[in-house]
Amino acid sequence: MFSAAHVYTVWPTEPEGLLSTPSAVVSVLLGCWTGMAVAGRTPSPRLGGRIIGAGALCAAVGWGLSPILPMVKMIWTPTFVLFTGGWAMIAFGVCYLLVDVRHVANPVWPVQVFGRNSILAYVLSELAAIALSMVTVHGVPFSVFRHDVAGRCGRRTPVTGTGVARVRLPVHTVDLAALYVPYRRRWFVRV
Repeated sequence: MFSAAHVYTVWPTEPEGLLSTPSAVVSVLLGCWTGMAVAGRTPSPRLGGRIIGAGALCAAVGWGLSPILPMVKMIWTPTFVLFTGGWAMIAFGVCYLLVDVRHVANPVWPVQVFGRNSILAYVLSELAAIALSMVTVHGVPFSVFRHDVAGRCGRRTPVTGTGVARVRLPVHTVDLAALYVPYRRRWFVRV
């Protein structure tokens, strides 16, 4: 935890330092608590609504506190954990209502493909990040950042709005295609 490998570095690696570890633990606990809430219970719309409500509350608290403590993924700030954990709970609650309560499987099959092989999805994304870090465009290392139009002074700002969809949609489409074959053949990576 105290070595150079576990301090803040720049993309493509994101090791978590000592100060961001508690926030990362809370992120895992949010998922565990949500899973424990549904495990062994009969599916009900009320429980799905509670999960969505708890997620909305977490996301709202994270968003509300962000002016005081900014959301920063690279150092896993508490506001980032609450905001993203809240949205994950909302997404899980919607999937729970669709799949477990309403028994609708087709609309969420991409979620099932990712969910059944989430460890493989993570490993593939890390390998892709490493591979993309070796690619250069016009002599500049590839990244998901764009040059600020007004800033010709070398400042870079993250892609926002529709730019995120243009960057992430093709990436997730490739991810889905790579995970679909193991999903169809029922090859699942477990730990």
